Amino acid sequence: MHSSVSPIQSANETRADFAPNRMQARELHNPLRIAAFYCGVAFVFVRFSMLHQIVSHVTGVDSYILYILGLPIMFGVLTTGGLRRTLRYGAARYWLLFGAWMVVALPFSSWRGGSIGIVGSFWRTELLILFAIAGLVVTRRECQVMLSAVAVAAVTNLFAAKLFGHVDDGMRLSLSFGTVSNSSDFAAHLIFVLPFLLYIALTAQSRVVRILAFVAIGVGMYFVLATGSRGGAFALAVEIACATFTATRRRRIIILSTGLILLLVAVCTVPERAYRRTLAFSDDSSADFGEATESKESREYLLRQSIYYTFEHPLVGVGPGQFSNYEGMQSRAEGKHGNWHETHNSFTKASSECGIPALIFYLAAIVSTFRLLGTVHKQVRGVSGLEKVATAVSSMRLSIIGFCTAIFFLNFTYAFYLPAMTGLAIAVCNATEQRRQVVNSEV
Repeated sequence: MHSSVSPIQSANETRADFAPNRMQARELHNPLRIAAFYCGVAFVFVRFSMLHQIVSHVTGVDSYILYILGLPIMFGVLTTGGLRRTLRYGAARYWLLFGAWMVVALPFSSWRGGSIGIVGSFWRTELLILFAIAGLVVTRRECQVMLSAVAVAAVTNLFAAKLFGHVDDGMRLSLSFGTVSNSSDFAAHLIFVLPFLLYIALTAQSRVVRILAFVAIGVGMYFVLATGSRGGAFALAVEIACATFTATRRRRIIILSTGLILLLVAVCTVPERAYRRTLAFSDDSSADFGEATESKESREYLLRQSIYYTFEHPLVGVGPGQFSNYEGMQSRAEGKHGNWHETHNSFTKASSECGIPALIFYLAAIVSTFRLLGTVHKQVRGVSGLEKVATAVSSMRLSIIGFCTAIFFLNFTYAFYLPAMTGLAIAVCNATEQRRQVVNSEV
């Protein structure tokens, strides 16, 4: 389940694609690619900051900003070699295969009308970010700009939580708008973007920027815990553990000293009810947290049903986006009330709604992306001049580990996050290869 193309290509292919020749010069200085790249940066920022949703929430008007940015992005990808830069890697091809299998499953859906929108949205809006990043980033500086866009978006998320967040009766923080308005979904979103702030905190030249980045990470930890999401809290713990054990000795001290202080402050300031709900895993929990226990039982039932439907419909599932409807209708036909909820597991959602082949492609894309990051990290670790690349790759690995942990309890199967991470991994790999080839040519 890994890319058939090694990040360090054969000598002939490397010279053709990355050596400082005329083709590279055209790609590097092509004004169409540069313009499309900055549209891609804006697109990435808007998606992760949810700026378009904030504008719509405040003004009541749909700005269509993603569509406006998407047109020049696709034009740039198609005319400046973006498809070639992206599809050289197996991880990108696995996402295309996943989307293609959604199309295959569509005619067999239990409700084709409902599935059409899900499939169309994935191809039209969610998958675009893969090409916006992998197809348009060429240099290390452009990689840094793209990573910084996600970090700035994370800061925007924190302001949005402060301005538009509200606390429900269970003392759980949630947003009053958008696709991640649910408390647990917002926690998973933060789990994805916080490691990009860690990248800024460890690499920024300005001490003030580094301090502010660490403070923002602490605020983000607070918001994750304030959501009362048990999956989010667990994913946050996984990220902290991975950051600690994979860092160098010097950075391990920095992460432990600052991270533990920030985490302690976050825990002490989170509303007690939300904090106690996070720990309400068992049936022995206080009666005040019966909702948490009922949620746990409901999720276990839905997980069992999603596994059952996977083996009942192994090839094409019950239809993209149709698990909740199918479960409810089946339960009603059996004289039961039915749950009428999503699977709360992104992986079994893929298998139960689109079939086992879709799950294989989904997992293959994730594993291939992670292996690509691992290979790049081995290449740049300890290499003078590539320290920021190593830090970037480490931060991205934290993000994908934490996010995949969080979505084991949530429904993010058709969301843009993981294709975006694949795009970032490919962009870092491409830019790093280019830099290595330039250095080799100068020796």
